[in-house]
Amino acid sequence: MIERPQKILLIGGDLTDSARIESALRSGETGIFAEVTAAAPEAAWDRISEHKPLLAFVDLDALGNESIRIIAHLSRSASDVPLIAISGISEETRAIQALQAGAQDCLSVADIDSLQLRRAVRYAIERNRFQNVQEETRQQVSREHEFGV
Repeated sequence: MIERPQKILLIGGDLTDSARIESALRSGETGIFAEVTAAAPEAAWDRISEHKPLLAFVDLDALGNESIRIIAHLSRSASDVPLIAISGISEETRAIQALQAGAQDCLSVADIDSLQLRRAVRYAIERNRFQNVQEETRQQVSREHEFGV
């Protein structure tokens, strides 16, 4: 049986960046066989709605000031898709803003070809799964409390 690649979305990036990420994931021992697709911000929500990706990267440099707003919107509206911000500029303030907006991690473009990318992807996926389970548990407890169970 041939394994189908997981979908990963790169919002704001270009084909070169998506090819680098895809190559880095395939070359490492991540256990992730992925197809990385670049998308403009205005097309990102449609892509996520049509084929929920395993993960999405958000290019902070390409999107400029809009990047934090996009991360916040996606983390609310597609909370089951982990987000990783990437930036060529080592600006800690923007990286922290991305994390506060809902990104699971923030990497520099230099990290794309490194072990750090593969680790960040695995951790972001697991961290997101854990957060979703926690939220489901919170909602269940709240419903039980509401109905006096």
